[in-house]
Amino acid sequence: MPPFFILVPTLQCLFLICVFEFESNTFVLAQNHPMRSKLAHLELEGYKSFTPKQTIRFGDITIFIGANGAGKSNLISLFRLLGYLSTGNFQGFVSQGGDAATFTHPGDLRNTIQIMLEISNETHENGYEITLAPTEDNKLRIRSKQFITKKLPDRIPRKEMVSDFTPESILLKEGYVEKNPVNIRLVSSIIRNIRYYQIHDTSSNSNMKKDSEINASRSLYTDGGNLSAILYGLKTNPEYFPYYQRIIENIQLACPSFKDFQLKPNLSNNRFNRLNFQDQSSPLDHAFGPH
Repeated sequence: MPPFFILVPTLQCLFLICVFEFESNTFVLAQNHPMRSKLAHLELEGYKSFTPKQTIRFGDITIFIGANGAGKSNLISLFRLLGYLSTGNFQGFVSQGGDAATFTHPGDLRNTIQIMLEISNETHENGYEITLAPTEDNKLRIRSKQFITKKLPDRIPRKEMVSDFTPESILLKEGYVEKNPVNIRLVSSIIRNIRYYQIHDTSSNSNMKKDSEINASRSLYTDGGNLSAILYGLKTNPEYFPYYQRIIENIQLACPSFKDFQLKPNLSNNRFNRLNFQDQSSPLDHAFGPH
């Protein structure tokens, strides 16, 4: 499935960072930021394959291409880690991965993990720094974390908050951040709204190959299981139809034989539809299913 589905404006949140994984050698990071606050760059050291420290800069759309083992999946898992941090379930994420050695480089429990995100807009650069440290019982704890604000153009840093050794990051939890300055709420909102989409599953059990409830179009599921409902909503809503046309045009650039999606409700149950499509040579009564 080609990466032009990043054009679909379906998630109605103030800040959004989307990570789409398509093939084993490619993934795309896209940002929706009506207030022009966006992830500008990431500094990472000691996390899995990221040693020594590496700096990654992001645009509105950033495409990562590399061979297997180059570190793409590790970078994706970092965004998942940040998502768990934002919900106060960091230890659950660590438990899923195994133990601290799973996350340190190269499984060395003497190493710490240092992460720094910078979110910028026209007037400020807002940063979030966090250090993760292994413990003697092979767990992973948050050693320190802080928010940093740099007002442009002087860029003199101002530290907002520093915390001590803890298992979870309450700084990012909803309800807690509302008590803090606007820059902390900004950074927290962006981190909380990171979404990861893995939509290249072509197995027989893929949810994209199953019927989707048409009304399930508020936001795209992480496995793309309601993609047919999302496209149906775009196609049938005059306000969003230009976006649907844009998707079709981009698909045709990559696959000229593609004609259109067939997204009509099922005859047996009109509450559901499926991700069918036609090519240029298809008879009007014939459609291909997702494969």
